[in-house]
Amino acid sequence: RVTLRGKVSALTASVNITHPYKGDLVVTLISPAGTRTVLHNRTGTSQDNVVLVNVPVTVFNNTTAAGRWKLLVQDLSRRDTGTLNSWSLTLTTVQ
Repeated sequence: RVTLRGKVSALTASVNITHPYKGDLVVTLISPAGTRTVLHNRTGTSQDNVVLVNVPVTVFNNTTAAGRWKLLVQDLSRRDTGTLNSWSLTLTTVQ
């Protein structure tokens, strides 16, 4: 839950997922207002793991920062499983 007041002026996202076939995964960031943006969309085919570090996300600029941000991870294949190890946001706000 983000308690910062103001509007987003900059946001970066970091995600670490262990999975044997990252081409199965779709990773979506959801703002408190319900706005969505896809951070990873089935790229990388048979490569292992999704590791995103401080990826700039501009779609949320000028939106309210405060509230519950969510990360939706979808595995679109039933052949294997993975683990969401961590995720974080770095937000800068302006009044």
